[in-house]
Amino acid sequence: MRVSNPGLPQTLIELASEGGGLRLLGRRVSGGSWAFQMLSLDGWPALLDEESAASVFHESHWVRTWAEALRLLDRYHWVRFIPIEVHADFREDVFVEATRRLLEDHPTSARRSLERWAGACRVGPEAAPSSAS
Repeated sequence: MRVSNPGLPQTLIELASEGGGLRLLGRRVSGGSWAFQMLSLDGWPALLDEESAASVFHESHWVRTWAEALRLLDRYHWVRFIPIEVHADFREDVFVEATRRLLEDHPTSARRSLERWAGACRVGPEAAPSSAS
């Protein structure tokens, strides 16, 4: 997917969970590289106390590398969320990182999550490694 306006943020990864979700935004910066920002929505405080509603939305600072973007997501164990959308330019990288984390951290329960990530990243089922390997 080509960007029509390189400076505008785009959704790179959108994730859902019960009561909230995460969104990794990206925008092209000089030289064609990307800058990243994570948005999180935690709906549980608002369900418990209306006064807490203002604190349910959080946004990170912008970071300049893919490794930094992954660290932002890792704070929330992002691979356990339900993937809703993955930007076409990032599907392969996201699938590789999700697979690695799932097999390292959850080898016995990774299969269903890997299937979700394979679907969101539009890779064939043969691309999802077995948790037994």
